Amino acid sequence: MISFLQEQTKQIFDHCKGDFDDISIIIPNKRAAVYIQKELSKLINRPFFAPEILTINEWIDKNTEQRILNSTELLFILHKVHIQIEQDLAENFDQFSQWGKVILSDFDEIDRYLINPESIFKNLNEIKKIENWSFDSEELSEGQERFKNLWDKLITYYKELNAKLDEQKLTYPGKAYSNFYHQIKSEKIELKNYTYFLGFNAISRSEQEIMNWFRKNKRGSIVFDIDQFYFDNKNHEAGYFYNKICQAWGIPAK
Repeated sequence: MISFLQEQTKQIFDHCKGDFDDISIIIPNKRAAVYIQKELSKLINRPFFAPEILTINEWIDKNTEQRILNSTELLFILHKVHIQIEQDLAENFDQFSQWGKVILSDFDEIDRYLINPESIFKNLNEIKKIENWSFDSEELSEGQERFKNLWDKLITYYKELNAKLDEQKLTYPGKAYSNFYHQIKSEKIELKNYTYFLGFNAISRSEQEIMNWFRKNKRGSIVFDIDQFYFDNKNHEAGYFYNKICQAWGIPAK
């Protein structure tokens, strides 16, 4: 049986006629790159210049001017923001790091899914209750009060963190994905003439919009690695996800 990557590599080879100078192949993980190069070697059977084959993270990183920070570097910068906001009430790094990691994860998801931060943080107390706590009650415990104050300030943390990162030409993964999407829309990034997206499954909103931009502008094609059975079974989680993408893109589910 021909594997998914074997089939797609053959199609790319036939489409490009062996000329890979102006294409990119974007994949979910590095293991796929090794397999694609191996299949191309079988098809060409002579020395050749391989196409650009990158994971989507590598591709975004390559086309991002700012340096993308790792989670530890980002946590130290967020702690400086925390000290700046809380001043005398600021916690030390060890105390802060526990909930600081949660905040950074939330910020990353907000940007990666192209959510308006002003909207998501507005009235956050209404959706960020722990168990059956009510922030409208007359008396709050010290812990509840600190929790309420924290969530009230999240938009300030978000803005101050991003301002500090912008000053130093730094960013984080979710913001890099969001910025990349907005830049390709305004055609501010120089990219290869054609881009193949191969083998993705669960993808974020920014990834969906990036891929769809290439599809709509006839600058790329997307092939998901999913059995037709899941497309046909709309009650299955995977089927629901892919059918929703196809519906949004106006393409047949196949």
